Amino acid sequence: MKIYLLFKQSIKAIFANKGRSFLTILGIVIGIGSVIALMSLGNGLNVYISKEIGNLGTTTLIILPGAGFSQQQNTSSSGNHSGFGNQGGSGNISEGASTLTSEDYNSLLDKEKNPNIDSAVGSINGSGIFGDQRFSVTGATASIFNVSNLSIAKGRLFNDNDVSSGDKVVVLGSDLSSNLFANDNSLDKTLTLGQDSYQVIGVLAKTNENRFNNPNLISYIPYTAAMDTFGIQKFNNI
Repeated sequence: MKIYLLFKQSIKAIFANKGRSFLTILGIVIGIGSVIALMSLGNGLNVYISKEIGNLGTTTLIILPGAGFSQQQNTSSSGNHSGFGNQGGSGNISEGASTLTSEDYNSLLDKEKNPNIDSAVGSINGSGIFGDQRFSVTGATASIFNVSNLSIAKGRLFNDNDVSSGDKVVVLGSDLSSNLFANDNSLDKTLTLGQDSYQVIGVLAKTNENRFNNPNLISYIPYTAAMDTFGIQKFNNI
């Protein structure tokens, strides 16, 4: 009975002071809504940051040499629009004090010595000139596509056989392919890097740019071919 009387008095008081009651209810609604909005924003931001960190590779370690690579490229703006560099131009990379060798890379793949290493990528970073613009060239092991979550859109990726043979083949990022060739018709075309000719065998599917580079504007070649073209024998990083 007391509960009924309390409820009846409460209703009567609310309607007796409609303005005050409205403002009180409005304040409660705004307060609760603000708390819910802030919690949702916080949770959403947490998910976003976790996803971004995950994209960088939470289980990925980057091995760098004791001293950084130095790159020396021909900065002339003249050249073949369909080439990685000038005709007869340079694509030189100075090894500097790098100590990362193919033996280091192969040692990391030894499952008996390193059972917790799932995969490894050895890479050499350079650049080439297309017309009057410079783009990144990455010489790498075939595992780079799997580790970097890069998939093929047209053609094929280079594989371990291409790497072992030192084949002069190249896989282009989607935007780079579009910039170089009309109608993105790049498959089987020939590009020039330094003194060497590379055949385009594939174009990557478009992907998101990350904190370190934009795969859509990078060209990928076997590291053995890169070592031959650049005249070096050591990795930029693993």
